[in-house]
Amino acid sequence: MTIANDITDNEELSLARAAELHRSGNLPQAGELYRQILGRDADNYQALTGLGRVLSETGSAAEALPLAKRAVACHPDLADAHYRLGNVFRVLEKFEAAAGEYLRTLALDPGHAEACNYLGNCYFATGQVNEAEQSYQRALELRPDYPEAHNNMGNVQNLTRDIAGALRSYHRALSLRPELFRVHSNILLSMNYLPCFSGRDIYQESRRWDERFGTPGTGQSSPAVTAGGEQRRLRVGYLSPDFRTHSVSFFFEPLLASHDRDLVEVFCYSDVASADQVTSRMQSLADSWCNCFGMPDEILEQQIRKDQIDLLVDLTGHTSMNRLSLFARKPAPIQVSWLGYPGTTGLQAMDYRLTDAIADPEGEADLHHSEELYRLPGGFLCYAAPRAAPRVSSLPLASNRFVTFGSFNSLPKLTEEVLQLWAELLRQLPSSRLLLKNKYFANASVRQRVADSFRGLGVAESRLSLLPAEPSLQAHLECYGRVDIALDPFPYNGTTTTCEALWMGVPTITLSGERHAGRVGASILTRLGLQEHIAATPQQYLAIACELASDAGRLGALRASLRNRMAASTLCDAPHFAGEVEAAYRQMWLRHCRGGSGKTGVGRVEE
Repeated sequence: MTIANDITDNEELSLARAAELHRSGNLPQAGELYRQILGRDADNYQALTGLGRVLSETGSAAEALPLAKRAVACHPDLADAHYRLGNVFRVLEKFEAAAGEYLRTLALDPGHAEACNYLGNCYFATGQVNEAEQSYQRALELRPDYPEAHNNMGNVQNLTRDIAGALRSYHRALSLRPELFRVHSNILLSMNYLPCFSGRDIYQESRRWDERFGTPGTGQSSPAVTAGGEQRRLRVGYLSPDFRTHSVSFFFEPLLASHDRDLVEVFCYSDVASADQVTSRMQSLADSWCNCFGMPDEILEQQIRKDQIDLLVDLTGHTSMNRLSLFARKPAPIQVSWLGYPGTTGLQAMDYRLTDAIADPEGEADLHHSEELYRLPGGFLCYAAPRAAPRVSSLPLASNRFVTFGSFNSLPKLTEEVLQLWAELLRQLPSSRLLLKNKYFANASVRQRVADSFRGLGVAESRLSLLPAEPSLQAHLECYGRVDIALDPFPYNGTTTTCEALWMGVPTITLSGERHAGRVGASILTRLGLQEHIAATPQQYLAIACELASDAGRLGALRASLRNRMAASTLCDAPHFAGEVEAAYRQMWLRHCRGGSGKTGVGRVEE
C-alpha cells in the first residue's frame, strides 16, 4: 500500500495507520503520513508529536523541535506536550531546557514517573548528582517496578563508587525487563571496576549475555563477495555512537585518516545522537558515511548487507549505547571488536578482537575471550594528541617544594582499594598532595564523599585538590601543569587520561593486573620504554612512586622529554599503526576466503 492510499478523509484512521507504521519500524512512511495529516490540520496534536518522535528517533531531533514547541503552544496545559518537548531537548543535549519542561510536566501531572526518570537523566548529565538521585527515587516511589529508573539509579551508584549497589540495581532492572540488553552490558562494565571479579568471571557473564541476546542471530551472515580474489580492496565498516568529541575519537581518527585507500574502502556507521565538529571531520575522512542513529537493527543490518561489508568493526563493546544486538545478527562475514571496551564481548558472532601481547598476554587471556585475539605487534592503540594541547609546563615541585600526585580518571575507577593505596602513599610522603579531577566534582556532595573517604584513611582534606571539568580541552590539559606524577587506578586503568598526562610531560605509574582493563597502562608505558614505571604489586607501586617523588632531577628530565619521546614512538605513529591493522584485516580475509571459521577455538572455558 502506498502513502497516497494511506491518507483518508477520516483523520482518526489516518492517525491510526501512521501509528501502526511507526510501531512496526517503518519510520519513513509513518513520517510521510504524519506530514500529510499536518498538511490538512497544522495543529493536530497527535500528528505533531508523532512526527516529532519519528524525527527524534532517526537522528533529526533539530527538525522535531519546532513541532514539539508548536504542540506546547497549542496545548500549554497538557502535561504530555511538555514531556515530549523535554524529550526533544534531551536528545539535543539541551539538558537545562529539557529539565524545565519535565518540571512543567510534573507540575501538571505529579504522578508522571517517566518525567521524573528523564529529569534525573538531565540532572545526571549536568553533574547534579543529588538531584538526579532524588528524581530516580521519586520515579521508583511512583512506580517500584520501573526498570529504566533502577538502571539509572545504578548509574548514580557507580558514580558515587558504590559499585556493589550499582550491580544490585542493574540486576533488579534486568529482572523486571529481561530484554534490556544494555542493562546487562552495564553489569559487565561495572564488573571491570572491581578486583573481586576475575577474567573468567567476566567472560562467563559475557557468555550469559550472548546466550540471552546474541545466540539466535549467530551464523546468519551472508557470504562475503569474493570477486576480485584474496588481494582485492576490502570493504571495512566501523560502527560507533562515539564519532564525536569523545575519548574513542582520539584513537580512532588517526586510523581513519591513515588508512591506505588502495587497500581498504572505509564505511562509517555513525550512531551519534548529536553530531559536532569532530563528527564532521571524521565524515570528511570516510569513503562512505551512514547516520544510523535511531535506525532499528534490522534496517541497519540491511544497509550493511547492501554495502557488502567484508569486515565490520565494533568500537563500543559493552559501553553506553552499544549495538552488540546488531553484531549478533552477523551482518558481515568477519566481525571485529576493538578499542571501546576492555574485554570480550562474549558474542560467538564476534570473530576477532584487536589487542596486543602486553594488554592480553598469550595463554590465560585467550581462555577468557569468545573472540580470537589478534595481537598487533606495535600495540593496540594509536593516540592523536589534541591540536589544542598547550606547551609542557615547568615542574610544579620546583616551585611548590612538595610533590603533587594526580589522577583525572572517572570516579568508578577510584575504588576503595585504589584510595587505600593512594592514602598510604600520602602517609609515607607527609608533605605530598593529591589532585583529582572529574566533572562531577562540581557537585559539593560528590567532593565531600571522596574527601570523607580519605579522611577515614588518615589523609586530611587540606591535602586534596578536587577539580571539576574545564570549559575547554586546552584548559583541561593545562591542569596537568599542577601535577608532578600521575597515578593510574586499578584494576581498571586509564587510557585517554594516561596518554594526556604523558603528552603533558607527566610520568604515570601503573599497577599491572591480570586482565586487559588492568594492563592498558603497561601496554602504553612499554611503547615508550618506561617499563620502570610499571608495578607488579601494590608495594612496588608505592616504592616506584616514592622513589620518583624524591628525585626532582629525574622528574624534571622526564617532563622535558616525554612529549618528544611519545611523538617518536609507535603509540603516535598513525601510518605504521594503520599498516598493522590493515595487515590484520588481510589475514582475517585470507582465512575467510580459504574456508577458515575465523576462530581457533583453542582453550575456551566451558560453562
